[in-house]
Amino acid sequence: MPIYDRFINNRILLYTRRPHPQKYCAPTTVGEILDILINKHIPTHDIAKQLDWPHTKIISGSYGTDAIIAGVTNLSENKIKHRILKCQDTELCWNELKNFIKSDNGLLFYHEKGHHVLLCGYSTECIISSNNVWDHSHMGKEGYENQRHWLFKSEHNIKTADNIRDGIIVQVDFREVCKSLHKYPHTNLVYFYT
Repeated sequence: MPIYDRFINNRILLYTRRPHPQKYCAPTTVGEILDILINKHIPTHDIAKQLDWPHTKIISGSYGTDAIIAGVTNLSENKIKHRILKCQDTELCWNELKNFIKSDNGLLFYHEKGHHVLLCGYSTECIISSNNVWDHSHMGKEGYENQRHWLFKSEHNIKTADNIRDGIIVQVDFREVCKSLHKYPHTNLVYFYT
């Protein structure tokens, strides 16, 4: 039986601010990045005040990737750097993201459509057919194309009662992340590091 590649970065889970104030994922994420990378704790509402982010703009979703980068840079006094990543559904990109997630001096930020979150892990498994879940024909086959690739979000947001059951670790399909990054131009993956 093959052993599939799996990893959880518990350091990110430890600093996940769950639940965050309603619709405050932007300042919450800035706070998590500061906590994790430079051990600087600023309460979420204080982050908004220090960055001069009005409540009405925060809850309207007005702050995107550029605001997160500027906020982290400003509040870290330029101690935290960043790199915007281009991502495609390829083995090379998958391996690069895995290395970023495992990094001791950095973390991976995901601006998905309408939400900011940190990625805390990944997993691979054999492809399982939705038509026949007992068809394990991909089991034990080597190679990127024979595996399903999951990224794990360290989720600080509880939007509905259904999200409570999701828990702090929420998996997303890597291929769907790649599609979303191409479809929505304001979504990004950013590697923050010291």
